Amino acid sequence: MAQNEAYQRAEQKIEEARRSGATGLDLSTYKDSDRLTELPESLGHLIQLHSLNLGGNQLTALPESLRQLRRLQSLDLSGNQLTTLPEWLGQLTQLRSLDLSRNQLTALPESISQLTQLQSLHLSGNQLTDVTSGFRAAGPRCIDLFALHYPAEYLGDTVESLVIAVRTGCSVQQIPVEMRVRAAGNPSQSSFKAAVYLLRAVAALGLALVRQWPVPEEVQAAELPQSRAAS
Repeated sequence: MAQNEAYQRAEQKIEEARRSGATGLDLSTYKDSDRLTELPESLGHLIQLHSLNLGGNQLTALPESLRQLRRLQSLDLSGNQLTTLPEWLGQLTQLRSLDLSRNQLTALPESISQLTQLQSLHLSGNQLTDVTSGFRAAGPRCIDLFALHYPAEYLGDTVESLVIAVRTGCSVQQIPVEMRVRAAGNPSQSSFKAAVYLLRAVAALGLALVRQWPVPEEVQAAELPQSRAAS
């Protein structure tokens, strides 16, 4: 009964947002009696939404209708019971903030790489065991630095970027992971290709070491984005 009431309240909020043309909708809750286990399909009709908060519910899946919300810039799914994410999530290309913390995720969809506008991604409190081997996280200072100086050439993003970070005073830490035996599929690198890749990596590292990169004092606030320089 409580869930039915919660569902009806959600429908009412959705209808109010539709009528008013609101660009933000908050359906979050941390009360057991108000938690949603599913979302009304009508939510997908609010194509004007820029911000959607669904935190604190008991959602185990996202409805197909949400893929229509192409203008979303902020999506909060924290504190639910999601075990997987749909591939269509990558179609929400305007997303800048995505909170997936405190769910039950073990992997991320490949389509998440299509979210090129993403500035904030929260993944804490999950059980991720299948992330890309190149997965990285960076703090605000490092992001500001890479916004000004980030190598675009081959292997620059993997090798040279680490050299830039270290030589400009950033702290770099490697987190160990447990590698499991491949369960299916074929590796993308043969022994020969792996050897060529290693030689290229050594060459890229050598070039990165001889290049001149700005010391921390040379990264002036005037060069940084306005939002950072003002903070």
